[in-house]
This record gives sequence, structure tokens and C-alpha cells, in this order.
Amino acid sequence: SGVVVVYAMSLVNPSIITIGLFEKMLQYIRYIDVSYSKELRNVFHDWDASWLSLDFGIKMPTEIDDKSEYHTVANIFSEYEVSPIFLQDFWQNMMALAILGLVVIILWKAEYLTKKKIAKNSQHKLFLTRLRMMAQNFLISQFYIKCGDIIFFFVIQAKAFWKATTLSIMTLLVSIILILVTAHFLYFHFNLIYRYQKSPRNETTNKFEDFCKENEGVKIVFEKYKDKSLLTQSFLFIFVVKDLISSVVLTTLLISPLCQIILITGMNVLMLLYMMLKKPFLEVIQAIEQVVYELLVLCVNLCVLSIAILDLKGGDSSTGVNLSRAIIIINLVFNFAAIVFLLIGLGRLAKQIHKAWEEKKTQKILAKLVP
Repeated sequence: SGVVVVYAMSLVNPSIITIGLFEKMLQYIRYIDVSYSKELRNVFHDWDASWLSLDFGIKMPTEIDDKSEYHTVANIFSEYEVSPIFLQDFWQNMMALAILGLVVIILWKAEYLTKKKIAKNSQHKLFLTRLRMMAQNFLISQFYIKCGDIIFFFVIQAKAFWKATTLSIMTLLVSIILILVTAHFLYFHFNLIYRYQKSPRNETTNKFEDFCKENEGVKIVFEKYKDKSLLTQSFLFIFVVKDLISSVVLTTLLISPLCQIILITGMNVLMLLYMMLKKPFLEVIQAIEQVVYELLVLCVNLCVLSIAILDLKGGDSSTGVNLSRAIIIINLVFNFAAIVFLLIGLGRLAKQIHKAWEEKKTQKILAKLVP
């Protein structure tokens, strides 16, 4: 996890977001109520939070753990210890986001206070600015990994809400505030890409360069994608919205698992078509990475779809066991692929650092030679 943090903060790579969301998609199929094998259900119970998601281990106040003010959640959720209380489900994520937000505020404040005391182009000033921008981009990546959970746990709490007390209303308000923050993030994201597309690119004005420089602290949402059209550059926005829709599907269509997996698989296929038609990625390795993940998730979704159809028709249970085993294997392949692409990214980062170091070393030698 520490290596992932360094990688994300160094490259400000949006792949961190997509890996986190893909991993969550694979984990959340456990909430589709079909006849998984006992082996797969045991694996589901062992699955924890995403290894890309920060967790500072801050314990939740015991006062929030009172479930008497809520109806019980659906069996498929209670089986995996999902609480009807939003704060109980989202506590660790919320604390991680709060701490990251506090770090960004401290760095921004330090940058502001040193604005007049330190020369604009000094190494200390540039380092502080760069650190704040990386922390800011990393906060965005963590928020996007977690924002689907906000919708997921909010819907569960809203359906289980029974008795209006100070605590239950406070918990509901916190979840609504976080949903509004999510909506603001998405609006800001789309508006930023729209303004990027509208920025004039010509040699007589520096408006485009000024725009990019001004928004360097949020470049994770637009930098790694082709900018030939609004739709092409909106890959990350579309991908996050897909995750939010999946959360709604999983929490509202409980009576029809087949309908759930058809919709989720349909979005999976549409995303693949979008990537093939629009080719939104600037780098070939990034395109390969995303297509590999999407195909692996599609394979898992097709396995779940097959199990749902077998349940409906009363098919052979041994087929369901084999499909469940295939889901376990695909998950292992996904984790292996994520590690491989992560190592490739780290290798490219090391190469970039070495190149920059060599260039700086050359400049110093030239500076000594020139009188």
C-alpha cells in the first residue's frame, strides 16, 4: 500500500482511480444474491477494503453503533456485516478523506504563508507547491475511489431508516452532505474539461498554458487523456459515473439479481465500446491496462450472469460451482495484472527520475565550464 501511495503521488496517475474502482466492482458482486458456491462465499467474507484505499485505523465512537433506530438491512447485506448506519459503514473512509483534506489545507496554508518570505522560483517554494499539488491530486483519487460507497451506504441507510432521533438525523445529514460534495466534484470535473476544451490554443496568447498551470493541482482529471473532444477527454468522469450507477443498481434492485447483473454487464460492454471507438488514452500502455481490467471484470460479470440464469431455470449446481471457481481465478489474475502494471509504472518513474537527474548534472557541469 505504501508503494502505491508513492506511485500515485509521484505520477499523479488516474490509473490508481480506475484500479481501485475495478477492484471494488469485483468485490461488490457479492451483493448480487445468486447461488455462489460455498468456496466463493468464504472468499467474499475474507475480502477486505481495497488495497489502494487508505485506512488510518481510527475507531468509531460507540454511540453511533446503536441500530435500534433502524430496520434490519436485506439478508444479502447483513450476511457481509453491512450496517444500516451510514457512519458505521463509511467511518474509516470518511476519516481517511478528512485527514488527507487536512494535509492539503496545511500545505496550502504553508504555501500561502511563505509566499512573501521566500522567492517565487526558489527550490523550497517550488518543492512546497509541488507537494501540495500532488497531495491535492491524491485526495481527488481517493475520493473518487470512495464516492460510490457514499451512494451505496446512503441508499442502504435511507431504506432502513425508521425512527427520527438526534443521532439518526445527524447520520443522515452527514451522508447527504457527502452526496452533495460528490455532486460538486463531478460538476467541477466536467466543467473543468469543458473549459479545457474551450481554452484557445494559439501562439499569440498564453491562455491555454495559463489554464493548465492554474489547474495543475487537479490535473489528474484531464492530463492523461486525449483532448480532441469533450467526450474523449471525459473518460474518467464517465468511469466514475458508471461506478455510482452500479451502486444504485446494487442497492435498489434487490428483488431481481438477474436484472442487476444485466445492467452492470451492459455498462461494462458500453465502456469497452467507448474505449475502442474513442481511444481516449494518450499512452498505449495505459490503454492496454484499462482494456485488460475491463475484460477481466466482464468475464466475472458474465460468470455471475450465467449463475443468475441457472438460478432462474434451476440448472445443474455443479455448473454454478465451476463458474464460482472461475470468478476466484479471475480475481487472482486481476490482482496479478494490477501488480505487473504497477511495476511497469514504477520502472517508468525511475527512468524519468534518472533522466532528470542526468540533465541536472549536465547543466551543473556546463555552468562550471562557462565563465
